Amino acid sequence: LKLIQVMAEAENNHHADMELSQSEGSDDESDSDTDDDDFDDAVDDLDEINIMEVMDDEESQQEEDHANVHDFDRSLPAHHQYLGSNIEEFSGRTIFVEDQTIQLPILKLPSVVLFPGETLPLNFYMPNHVNMVRNLFTTNRTLGIVNLNLQNQQYQFGTTAEIVSVHADEEDGGISIKSVGRQRFKIKSTRRQSDGISVADVVIIQESYLPKYPAGFMITRPGARNPPLSKCINLTPHPYWLYEMYNEDALIQRIKKELTQWNDAFNLSNLPDEPTRFSYKLANGLPLDDTIRVELLALNCTVYRLQRELDLICRYAILSCSICQSPITDKKNIFSMSVDGPMSSFVNPGGFVHDTFTVRKVSNIVTVGPKSRQYSWFPGYAWTIAQCNECQQHMGWKFTATKQSLNPKYFYGLTRSSVQPVISVGNTQV
Repeated sequence: LKLIQVMAEAENNHHADMELSQSEGSDDESDSDTDDDDFDDAVDDLDEINIMEVMDDEESQQEEDHANVHDFDRSLPAHHQYLGSNIEEFSGRTIFVEDQTIQLPILKLPSVVLFPGETLPLNFYMPNHVNMVRNLFTTNRTLGIVNLNLQNQQYQFGTTAEIVSVHADEEDGGISIKSVGRQRFKIKSTRRQSDGISVADVVIIQESYLPKYPAGFMITRPGARNPPLSKCINLTPHPYWLYEMYNEDALIQRIKKELTQWNDAFNLSNLPDEPTRFSYKLANGLPLDDTIRVELLALNCTVYRLQRELDLICRYAILSCSICQSPITDKKNIFSMSVDGPMSSFVNPGGFVHDTFTVRKVSNIVTVGPKSRQYSWFPGYAWTIAQCNECQQHMGWKFTATKQSLNPKYFYGLTRSSVQPVISVGNTQV
């Protein structure tokens, strides 16, 4: 009897559990139906929801850079910020009397021909050179720059360089300066001091000028106006083109017309209006070899210098490697990355000065080694060594933008000493 009673209680408990389970299942189905209804409502409102794609930091930075694309500030290279931050500036300007004989310390630099008005940065580490520069601060802050060449006659001419700013490195005892070319000179005699510094007696060269008008047609009365050149020439026995060959303004207009074929290598609006300064600026901007540059520096007349430059520009073809003559670039690829023009002088940490011009495209050139931002002459760009693919000569550097927002994305800086211009002579090129 006791066993039958236990079995009956167990059966009653089982039926109770079944009823409770069915009741809970009914509640779950009701909750499920409610959830389904909520999901359907959310799906119906999906079109009203703005969905934002989440990007990683790199993609976000690229999108931000692309939205803020800007051109390179071409005033930056002219400041030569790589020389140091604590720079002392000098005021005033030193101009010597023309035809005067003066004494200057002489610095002979390979592959450098300085023209008046151009900037030349320099690094000095040797104690005798550092002392020389410091002594110049107490006088006229001027030294003479000549081209170091095996042929003596080619460095008889030079240019005075006035120091306009200085940065002293207290750690290694070196000194960095920024100088500006002022006046041309011719060396009369040189001697070497006991400290190894070369000193020379030089004559400041006076620039010669030709009259703009034929003889007898120049009006010199105060307030009087000169007639147009074409009207004067009609009264002379010589043709008009003959006078144009010796007229500074006419030569400058012809040069500017030829330069338009060089794309934007020269910003014509930035070129000086004064003929002599124009001739110096143009001579410095053209990628010519040392021989031709010294020839232009030695010419004693603005008209003759402009004539020579016009002749070179008209016959200028391409640039080739100075060793193997492999074609490197075309004149149309030359452009200005600096307000100073397509050609500027830069100095490396070791003190070697490179006359460097910028181009968009090159051929027969390969890059070697990693990219580096250290001591970059163009802020915002990393440099990589570039060499000739045929003879492995060092040609310059490839500069690559460190941010995608910077234009141009890359360009090349070629050293003037590594290339030679191919000049057309008749139907041949030399």
